[in-house]
Amino acid sequence: NILAKHLAINLETIRPKVRFVEHPLDSDLSTLISLGTRDIYVLFDFHRYQSSTVELARNIKRRGSTIILVTDERMSPAASEAQVVIPININAPSPFYTFYN
Repeated sequence: NILAKHLAINLETIRPKVRFVEHPLDSDLSTLISLGTRDIYVLFDFHRYQSSTVELARNIKRRGSTIILVTDERMSPAASEAQVVIPININAPSPFYTFYN
């Protein structure tokens, strides 16, 4: 969430109409409904993937918008819906990440 906010703040300085959408399937649903073919949606989904992110990606794709997905090396299930996938290395020690084999 903090990465998405940071990206939105920085993009706002160089591009008009950038919006940070915190609850796209809930209180910010109007943003999803108004998406069109010229819109770009950046999603962040890391291990312990959210099924709501996959649902959101499907809805965005149905509206013809471009999806950029930032995920870990294991690849979010939402990657199949995205036009651009940016995998990043998350192998940094963190008390918030649970490692699975």
